[in-house]
Amino acid sequence: MKANIFYGISGTFKETTIKSKLGKDDIPVWSSIKIWKELEESLPPEYRIPGNLKFALLHLTNLQRASEENKNLYIERGVTDMLFFESLKLGGIREGIVTSSVNKESELLAEFDVTRFLLVMKDREFIRQYILSNKYRREVLPGDVSDYLEKQESYINFTKSINKINETIVIDNAKTYLNSLGLEFKINY
Repeated sequence: MKANIFYGISGTFKETTIKSKLGKDDIPVWSSIKIWKELEESLPPEYRIPGNLKFALLHLTNLQRASEENKNLYIERGVTDMLFFESLKLGGIREGIVTSSVNKESELLAEFDVTRFLLVMKDREFIRQYILSNKYRREVLPGDVSDYLEKQESYINFTKSINKINETIVIDNAKTYLNSLGLEFKINY
């Protein structure tokens, strides 16, 4: 069985890439961050759970369920994605949290041949018009295109320092990339 993990900072077409590659018997393991945030907004602020570690636990929970199916997995985000954003928010993160989370993810995927893909968005106009105009992405990645690219570089360094990345996919042009996946680019800029 294979497990393909797609890493990338917000806006790098992880979900889109996975959807273009899924076979009928493959299982997608979607990131639940967007859904969580939307549901959490329905709660009064005092009942919301702060921090990004909850997303790491949610990721591991989803991964555990999917790994029990004994099918190929296509995984949107690795556990280190959530740890990066927690680290960014706090200015660092305890080594024990990183080690235990990564070890648990590895344990859940022990029976799989794991391939890790890193998607890197370099299309400045796409970043400006579409990524940074999204409400949730603006909260996590405030600033302009240069700020986004700087945070992405930090994300890349963090991700590569912990995970063995098998392939880096650089997206210089969003339209060209989507077309290469057999998808129509429906955004004008």
